[in-house]
Amino acid sequence: MSLSVKPLRVQKVEKELHQCIGQALTELLFIDQGVLVSVVEVDVASDMRSARVFVSVFPDDFQEEVFHELDAIRVDIQKEISKKIRMKFLPKLSWHKDKSVNEIDRIGKIFSESQRKIQGNESETETDSEE
Repeated sequence: MSLSVKPLRVQKVEKELHQCIGQALTELLFIDQGVLVSVVEVDVASDMRSARVFVSVFPDDFQEEVFHELDAIRVDIQKEISKKIRMKFLPKLSWHKDKSVNEIDRIGKIFSESQRKIQGNESETETDSEE
């Protein structure tokens, strides 16, 4: 998403698409139990002819399978959206992997590792002071 402010109409379309796509995925996407798929963001082009849909998949091992399925049901999802949103041209959807969840996970691991190092240094300091 760019740093410039989008027109209100585009923002409204993004919000509506986000909601409709999420609902359509719960109805149309058939994947293994225990796999969580969520729509993180919808980025509609300024001409509203295309929309990038950022999807998060947990666990990561199922990303390829989920994105393959999303491509297979794209037309069905667009049909569901067209029933709920009236527009001259419905944006063509493209699926993209959301990287923010991976980044949060990476930061969490760094934080956990630094906490272990701090605790390790504190226990060494305590051992040194007892001697």
